[in-house]
Amino acid sequence: MEADIRGSDSDSSSDAKPSTKSYRLPTVSVGAGRRAAVAAAGSKSAVTGFGAWERHTKGIGMKLLEQMGYQPGKGLGSEGQGIVTPVQATVRTGKVAVGYFGQESAPAPIRGTDVTESEFTEKIEGPRYKKKTGKSTRVTYEYKTADEIVASISPSTTAGAVKRHGLFLENSEMSKVKVIDMTSKEQRVYTGYEAALSRTTRYSQKPDDGVSGTSGPDAESKRLEHRREGRLFDCPALRHNIGLLLRSSEESIRKLDRMVRFEEDHCVALEHEIEKLSETVKCESVEVRRLRIALDLIAQFEAELGHGDKGLSPEDISTWMSRVREECAELPEMPVLMAAMARPMLESSLNKWKPLSDPSYCYQLLSKWKDSFQNSLAFDVILETSWLNTLRRTIVNDWEPRDCEPLLQVLEAWRPLLSDELLENRILNDLVLPKLQDAVSSWNPLTDTIPIHTWLHPWLPWFGGTERLASIHDTVLQKLGYCFNNWHPSDGSAHSVLTPWRSVISLGAMSAFLSRHVVPKLGLALQQFKLNPASQNMDVWNWVMRWADLIGPAVLVNLLEQHFWPRWLTVLANWLHQGVEARQHGDHVSAGQVYQDVGRWYAGWKGQLPAECMEYASVKDTLTKALSMMERAMRGLPPQEPKPTSTPVDASRYAAPSNRPAQFTNNFTSTPLVAPPPTTLRKQVEQVAAQRGLTFHPIPNRMVEGQQVYRLESVHVFFDRNVSYLYSHVDGGWHPVSFAELMSKARL
Repeated sequence: MEADIRGSDSDSSSDAKPSTKSYRLPTVSVGAGRRAAVAAAGSKSAVTGFGAWERHTKGIGMKLLEQMGYQPGKGLGSEGQGIVTPVQATVRTGKVAVGYFGQESAPAPIRGTDVTESEFTEKIEGPRYKKKTGKSTRVTYEYKTADEIVASISPSTTAGAVKRHGLFLENSEMSKVKVIDMTSKEQRVYTGYEAALSRTTRYSQKPDDGVSGTSGPDAESKRLEHRREGRLFDCPALRHNIGLLLRSSEESIRKLDRMVRFEEDHCVALEHEIEKLSETVKCESVEVRRLRIALDLIAQFEAELGHGDKGLSPEDISTWMSRVREECAELPEMPVLMAAMARPMLESSLNKWKPLSDPSYCYQLLSKWKDSFQNSLAFDVILETSWLNTLRRTIVNDWEPRDCEPLLQVLEAWRPLLSDELLENRILNDLVLPKLQDAVSSWNPLTDTIPIHTWLHPWLPWFGGTERLASIHDTVLQKLGYCFNNWHPSDGSAHSVLTPWRSVISLGAMSAFLSRHVVPKLGLALQQFKLNPASQNMDVWNWVMRWADLIGPAVLVNLLEQHFWPRWLTVLANWLHQGVEARQHGDHVSAGQVYQDVGRWYAGWKGQLPAECMEYASVKDTLTKALSMMERAMRGLPPQEPKPTSTPVDASRYAAPSNRPAQFTNNFTSTPLVAPPPTTLRKQVEQVAAQRGLTFHPIPNRMVEGQQVYRLESVHVFFDRNVSYLYSHVDGGWHPVSFAELMSKARL
C-alpha cells in the first residue's frame, strides 16, 4: 500500500487516473539534534515536545514555577492567560517590505494535520556532538482517506483548493467528467475537474506571489487565511491595473468637475449679459418713444410752417419752443431741435443785420427767447448756429482793428446774452485775436498816424489782462526798437509813444528796452551838453529830464554822475577863481558880484533836479562839495579843483556882463578833454564799479547762452546785446534788469 501511495504521488500531475483510492500524508521530519527539535516544536502544539530536555534534569527556574502552582503545558498566571507558544519568526520571500503579505503571525495549525505526542516520537540520545553518524531518523506516517482529508479541510473546499494544498481527491465523482480547456492558444482535454483545475492553477501561479512559490505549513496557513478573508488569489499586475483605472477615473472626475464649474460660471455670465441686454432694450425703447414724439412735433411744425406765406411770427416760434421743451425735456437732442425750429426765422431776420452800424439789432427778440428756453445750452446753440455766423462775417470782412469802438459796442450790447465759453473762445480767441495780430504785424511806427495803444489797450479788459496779449506786446516792442536805432533825444514823440506802455509791459521788459535804446542816447546828449553860465541853453537838459519818469531816478542820477557833475564842478571852480582873483586884486565889488551870481547859478541848477534825485548820496555829495568850494572862495582861498573829466570849455561862453571889468573876462582856463563814454553796458558797469569801489570781475568757466558771467559784489550778471541779465536765487532763472536796478542790487 505504501508503494501505491508513493506511485500516486508521483503521478498526481499527470492526466492518468491513479490506481489506488487511499493516500498517505507525511508528517514533519525532525533531525537528531537539539536545534532541529526546537525548530520542529514551533509548528506543533504547545504541549507536544514541550520541555523534553527536562527528562534528565530540571532547572531551578522550573522548580520555583512548580512551587508557585505552574503546570507544564499550560499558560502562566492564576487563570492560565499567559502565552504558551513563543513568538515565531516569519520568513519573507525575496526583499519585500514588512506587511506586504498582510498580517505576519505564526500560522495556525492546519486542520487535519495535527500530530499528537503518541504519533510523533523522537529518540533523544544526548548531545548532538555525541550523536552517532549513519543512523537514520525514524519517520511515522498517518494514513487517511481522501474523504477524511476533504472533510478535515472544509466541506466547501473545491478540488482546486485541495490540489493547491497538495491533495488530490481521485475518488470524487467530478474526476470522471471530461473537461475541454479552450482558455489558451491550444485546446486541451482533461479527465475530471481536478486535473483541469490543477493545470489551470499551475499556469496561473507566479513565483513571486508570496503563496504559490512557497511550501510548508506557513504557505498552507496563508492560503487558508486568504480564503477565510475572501482573497483566493493575489495578483500585483491586477492591482496595478486597478490603480491605473482608479487614477484615470479620478482625473476624469476632476475634469468633469472643472467642466461643470466652467459651465456654471458661463451660465451666470450669460444671465448677467441677459440682464444687461434687457436694460439696454428698455432704454432703447424709451429712446425710440422719445424720438417718435419729437418726429411728430417736427412734422406738425413743418406743416404749420408751410401753411402761411409769411411764416410764423416770433410769438408762434416761442410757443412751439415751449411745447418742445415740455414734451421733449428728456431728449438729449432737445437743444439742437429747438435751435433748428428757431433758426429759419432768426436767419431771415439776421440777414438784414449790420453789427457795426446797429449793434443791438434783434437783441429784444433773442432776450425773450432766452427766457422761454429755460435752457442755456439750447440758447447757446441758437446763437452759435445763427447769430455768430453773421458776426463772424462782419469781423473777418468789414471790421478794421485800428477802429475798435464799433466792435466793442457790439460786444457790450450782447454781453448779457453771451456765455463765457462763447465769448472767450468763439469770439475773442478765434476772431478778434487773429485780426489784432495781423494788424500789429502790418503796423509801421514811422508812418502810421494812429498810436497803436489807442486801438490795442481797449481790448485789455476783454482779454483779462496782458497775459493773452503778451505775444502782440512783444511784437510792438520789437518794432519800436527798430525805430529807436535812428532816434534822437530831441524827438519827444518817442516818449509819448512809450508812456502808455509803462503800465502794460512788465517792469523788467521795459527796463531792458530803455537800457538798450534810450539810456545810451541820453548819456551821449548829456556829454554834449554845453554849460554856459552867461547864456545857458537848457534844451538838452529838458530832453533828458523828459525821460525821468520812465527811466527812473536811479538811472537819471547815474547819468548825471557820469556825464554832468564833473563838468558842472569844473565850471563852478573856474568861476569861483574869478572871484578869488578879483578879491586878491582888491576889487571886492566884482568879487561880491561873482559870488552872488554863483549863488543864484547854484540855486537854479539845484531847482532843476527832480525831487526823487535829491535823496541819492551822489547828488548830496556833489551839492555839498559845491557849497564847500563856494565857502573857500568867499574866504579868499582857492577852491579845490575837481578831477578833469569835462569837455573843453570855451572862455567866451563865460563872458562877464557889460558892467563887469574887462580884465576878468579872459581869466578862465580851458579844461582837458572828457574821456570817451563807454560804448557798451558792460563797460559802463565796469567803470561805475571802479568809481564806487565795487568788485566786478568775470567768473572763470561760467557761461550762459555763450556769454561770460560776471560777479558784481554778491550778484551774478551777464550781458547780451547791451542788456544785463541778473541771476535770481528765488526761481533759479536769469531776468533782464535795468542799470539802476543792477547797481542797487550790488550795493545791498
